Amino acid sequence: MYWDFGNLEKMIFEKLRKEYHKNLLKHVLSIDKSGIPNNADRHSKISVALALGIIEAMNMEISKAKSIGQTAGKEFERTTTSFLEKAFEYLNHLRSGKYRFFKAGNFDGDLGEGDRIPHPKQFHR
Repeated sequence: MYWDFGNLEKMIFEKLRKEYHKNLLKHVLSIDKSGIPNNADRHSKISVALALGIIEAMNMEISKAKSIGQTAGKEFERTTTSFLEKAFEYLNHLRSGKYRFFKAGNFDGDLGEGDRIPHPKQFHR
């Protein structure tokens, strides 16, 4: 008997994506009193339109309170790291091993026990 796990994987990633978007809208993204999303450059019409489009595409309710810039940035990093860690658990069959995610400011250059990022030329061997 042939088992098709494609739909199961699709359902898992769909659930993870919806959870990620829900957390972004709950903890990171907000719209101020003027209707400007906090991830937009308020002086750029295209930036505001794109940010509103992203929020609209998520099709969920958003907080109206404005998040403080650094707090929103840290929460974005935390929320995104959590999403990636969960998602990569389901990708182990494509490339086995441990995945580690770093915030740019916290990466000390040490990848751990002998792990090194290969030079791109090594991929063509």
